Amino acid sequence: MAININPGTPLRHVATITTTGNWTAPAGTTVAFISIHGAAGGGGSGSSVGHRYGQQGAGGRGGNGVIGSGYVQVTPGSTHAITIGANGTTGTTGGTTSFDGAMTVTGGQGGQNGSASAGTQGSVGSLSAVTSLSTVSPSASTLTRVFSTSSQQTGAATGGAGGNGGRYAQQAQSGASGSSAGFVNIYI
Repeated sequence: MAININPGTPLRHVATITTTGNWTAPAGTTVAFISIHGAAGGGGSGSSVGHRYGQQGAGGRGGNGVIGSGYVQVTPGSTHAITIGANGTTGTTGGTTSFDGAMTVTGGQGGQNGSASAGTQGSVGSLSAVTSLSTVSPSASTLTRVFSTSSQQTGAATGGAGGNGGRYAQQAQSGASGSSAGFVNIYI
């Protein structure tokens, strides 16, 4: 079964999905271009253990979300499940955003909390895809599900800032939440 990876020029934006749910492929649509914007991680908290120890380390910045994209085989008239990942809160990783189990973008990692030194920055998110399906009779060849995938950090959600350390316990700051949750753009 061959899939036309160039369904039309130019591609037309048909939906932006910001909440978990389903998308129904229009009649006659066998392939869609999916762009997943991953959630960002939250910044780590600053540390302070009291005045006699001096100023403590700031928290690390949360990891950025990535933008992952690719052409995905869809079934005309059928619903395709979409999961939207939440932005990371203080020191936590952003949630996972996915399209129909075919493409998945993990959120940026949460920044490390500060201690006697600054916490490390969280790593950026990543893209994974199911590139093939099982063979279907009478064809013995493997079907393609996702192809021409790419990912980038440019323009992706920025991780939350790390909190500052303080000389006194009450001066330490919490890290900021990741700037945005994930979302999915669909083009046909």
